[in-house]
Amino acid sequence: MPPARSGSKHHRIEVLGWGTYRLSWQVEVKYTGSRLLFHRTMTRDTDKKGAERFAKKWKLAMSEVLSTPTTPASGSRSSVRSTAVKKTTR
Repeated sequence: MPPARSGSKHHRIEVLGWGTYRLSWQVEVKYTGSRLLFHRTMTRDTDKKGAERFAKKWKLAMSEVLSTPTTPASGSRSSVRSTAVKKTTR
């Protein structure tokens, strides 16, 4: 028999860049004859309109994001963080 699914949870929106978004959510699946619940993550790639509909349906805050991906500026904190060397302790 096919697995039975319950409601979804853990809804997220990720920005992939160039106007593309990845929607993800988690469902619990229960197989016949098993007492365990298995968590399955579902994903879908969409455009901005689809991401806005998803955010509205699940009451998510969709932050304003640049439409094109950018690399961090040479003096920004994120570029410094990515090139920092890990300190070793004795």
